[in-house]
Amino acid sequence: MRAVIHLGAAAVLVRWRMGDGAILAMASTPSFDPTPLASHSEQVQRKTYNDLVGASPSPILDRTIGAVYPPGSTFKLVVSAAALQHGYTPTTAVTGAPRAASWAVFPPGAAQGSAMRAPVTSPGRRAGRAAAAS
Repeated sequence: MRAVIHLGAAAVLVRWRMGDGAILAMASTPSFDPTPLASHSEQVQRKTYNDLVGASPSPILDRTIGAVYPPGSTFKLVVSAAALQHGYTPTTAVTGAPRAASWAVFPPGAAQGSAMRAPVTSPGRRAGRAAAAS
């Protein structure tokens, strides 16, 4: 976070406990010192307020609770949880090779190859050879 502050960029840091989701720490940058806003001088208060309102990025916005973010980074948690539920571990090799949703049907280590258990590639169709009619 120090590097982000040094660069003057806007950033958010939230630390929570994985077991129960309790928030342990939250930080938003840039931040500001509210002391001049409580000054006895109305002139100092107005100047400070106008400086804060006109600053970019805005230090008044607490980005941890007051900003909306696209689901890109936040959705990685959902994908990771789904992978863990389906047998992936932190040591499972994941490549960029295309896969026809086989992880949803065959968790890592599960038997594959039978026509009955071939992964679904599109609605109503399964990958692999069709069983011969008898």
